[in-house]
Amino acid sequence: MTKKIKKYKVGTDSETYAISMVEMPAIESDFVALAKEEEEKMQAFLESDERHMVYGAALIPDKDIYRNNGEQEFYISFTKESIEKMSQDFMKNYRQNEVTLDHEEMANDITVTESWLVEDPYKDKSNALGINVPKGTWMVGMKVNQIDVWERIKNGELKGFSVESMISLEEFSKQNQNNMEMTNE
Repeated sequence: MTKKIKKYKVGTDSETYAISMVEMPAIESDFVALAKEEEEKMQAFLESDERHMVYGAALIPDKDIYRNNGEQEFYISFTKESIEKMSQDFMKNYRQNEVTLDHEEMANDITVTESWLVEDPYKDKSNALGINVPKGTWMVGMKVNQIDVWERIKNGELKGFSVESMISLEEFSKQNQNNMEMTNE
């Protein structure tokens, strides 16, 4: 049996107050951990040579993200406009140190040191890092000085980013709703 699940777009009055490092990012995009030398990325990590930097997508525009709040199933999608505003507000409000682990505990000594929106996917730093994302994606780079967290990244326990946000949801208009409803079997 197939049921229709509503789809909502995230409004521009939404706000991100933290970024969490998680095992299974809802945007289905893993980050990369960089060593000092490019060729070391394929070799075993050597503690003395590590940069302790991770790069990845925080939000990807127009990506359908499945949600289930226990009462209702739905999809949300961030627009380029909402992502731009949320990324700018995050930095403007000095939230670079607001990093959590699995949305449960605050992380110490981890900082968002880089934040940018992808303008040209082919010429962007994200592409050079091997992360294929569309225009309008919010990318972040984090400096990880907490050794136990760095070990969790190396061991694959933490794989990507997930934003912690207060979002406003706007249902797609009735005329577009038939085309925009997602089906789930």
